[in-house]
Amino acid sequence: MKNDRIIAVDILDVIAYGIWSKNMSNLVEEKFGISAAEYSNNEYFHSMVEKACCGEISGRDLWVRTIEQAGWGVQEWCFFVLEDMVLETPIQGTRELIYELRRKGYRMIIVSDIWNAAFMHIKLKHSWIFQAFDRIYLSFQIGRLKSQYGFFELLTSTIDIAPSNLLLIDNHAKNIKNARSAGCNTIQFEDAIQTRKALVDMGVL
Repeated sequence: MKNDRIIAVDILDVIAYGIWSKNMSNLVEEKFGISAAEYSNNEYFHSMVEKACCGEISGRDLWVRTIEQAGWGVQEWCFFVLEDMVLETPIQGTRELIYELRRKGYRMIIVSDIWNAAFMHIKLKHSWIFQAFDRIYLSFQIGRLKSQYGFFELLTSTIDIAPSNLLLIDNHAKNIKNARSAGCNTIQFEDAIQTRKALVDMGVL
């Protein structure tokens, strides 16, 4: 039965663009003079992102520590602006696709690598995202990232479903690889049109 399958969808860069998207990077550079390359190529920044997404530090600490370590010299108020910019622009066609899957009777869950403050911002500012989903599973609550060993084994055990009945839609190759190694089905998201075609080819739609 179709309804036996659960479809897990990421938030950032699948439903809407995240802070690392081109649009957000341009805004960071415009507001603070920090180019995308300065933080996207910063290993310390990525290590702080992992800690925040695993619930080890706050989102604010992520930016405080990164900015201090890099010596960018921007003012403290920018941390809250950066937090507010985490999710701004919905990705064309994804919302409609999610509701189409919902109408087909599939159970829908959010599975995302994100820190607490960023999630609360999304929940308050973009409540429409959560109307189509039954449950939400976040890395800072689980204590590990989707790319880390054991994430999907723990997830499928928690929701009491066979891995083969979980379909992950995610844009990151590492997450896709880890889900597949746990026995889950996957679609690597590029855009809504490509994803819909993949769902049709799999017999989901």
